[in-house]
Amino acid sequence: MSNIPREDLLRRRSRAALPSRSVRAQKLVEGEIDAGLLQGKTANLTDLAEGQAVGLVDGKLAPLDLVEADATAIHRGAAGEIATIPEKVTPAAADLLVIEDSAAANVKKRVQVGNLPGGGGGGSVATDVIWDADGDLAVGSGPDTAARLARGAASSVLQPSGTTLAWTTTPTIAGLLTLNAGLKLAAAQQVQDSGGTGRILLATATPHLTLTGDLRVSGGFVGINTAPDPVRRLKVLESGAPTAAQAIAEFTTSGLTLNTGIGLTALIGVPLVTVAAAAAAGDLIALNFSFGATGGTGGGTMSVARGIDIRTFFPNWNGALAELTGIYLANQAISGAGSVALATGIYIPNWGDDGQVVDYYGLRIGNPTLNTGFRRLIEAGPATPNLRLEGNAPSNPGAGLGRSQLLLAFNENGTVTLRRVEHKSGTALVAGDKVLVAI
Repeated sequence: MSNIPREDLLRRRSRAALPSRSVRAQKLVEGEIDAGLLQGKTANLTDLAEGQAVGLVDGKLAPLDLVEADATAIHRGAAGEIATIPEKVTPAAADLLVIEDSAAANVKKRVQVGNLPGGGGGGSVATDVIWDADGDLAVGSGPDTAARLARGAASSVLQPSGTTLAWTTTPTIAGLLTLNAGLKLAAAQQVQDSGGTGRILLATATPHLTLTGDLRVSGGFVGINTAPDPVRRLKVLESGAPTAAQAIAEFTTSGLTLNTGIGLTALIGVPLVTVAAAAAAGDLIALNFSFGATGGTGGGTMSVARGIDIRTFFPNWNGALAELTGIYLANQAISGAGSVALATGIYIPNWGDDGQVVDYYGLRIGNPTLNTGFRRLIEAGPATPNLRLEGNAPSNPGAGLGRSQLLLAFNENGTVTLRRVEHKSGTALVAGDKVLVAI
């Protein structure tokens, strides 16, 4: 019997050193064995033959066959024995190991390296048989089980589905994605919505940003070429030295066709507010522009500065338009129990209140030249206007007479009549002529 642990051998009372595997002794008799060494183990040691060894068998002392001591054996209680055994650097799958089978009362058995959990292979991850090609990955497919995952396509990433792991070029990330170094899209690639429609397109040339679809900015302020202003929902700043005429904003159309019942308003606003009870609110102004220029030293000039420049434009119009109005001001509605102390359609303050102004017009109306109907510069009042000022030069009334283009309404004994203002000499009056008297 080989491989008998030293500490399991009997010792003589004198505690002299015993051979490593067995006790070769004269006939042992009861009473000569140190009971403390038995550690609770029992055995029948009577009638041992001379030279017969004793040791542990299945945890009990018992006679053993006569054996020679083996100094090269591996013992349970000795240190540094395995470290002195020659090493096999690369185990083979057919190599054997000694194990104690936990499923069979720890009986000693042998096992091949290749049958160990995970496989023994060649003993090196770098040379394992699971690898087939460059980029292969070993991925767990179950308890103590792995499978080969081949390299994915170019630009693909690993995507776990919750049950499997696979390569994909369209990964889905359920949580927040933080990119510490920024985000860069390939040329012509867009940020898509959940339906697959491209919504944001970035480019290296103008336009650098293209948005497709509706845009809403909620609860914030927008600044273009400037920082957002907390009292301006939209603020646009033009700066620099442009090389061509600039427009800060433009509203235009392209290929727009209006069908029955469809109209177009280029710019619309309804700034309706609520004044708090007992509050003294500030001014309500629907459209407010201040414009002007600075500089001009060294002979600088400017040809025109206009606050409002409205020009009608009907290129190739072949229809019938009922009315064309440059500026139309209307009082939409006033309701409730409040009052308006003064309402003014157009108010022109003094534009000549600065000594740098040379000539001044409060209101200037050009002369009509090509229209084929009546030409009236001013029409003020009801159906029979109180005042009418016609365009073009007055016609010739003849010698001794004077004619104007001004017509005034006169109530003549209950009848309102519009009459042209003319003058005549006293000798030129005829029956039916009226004399204008300043009162």
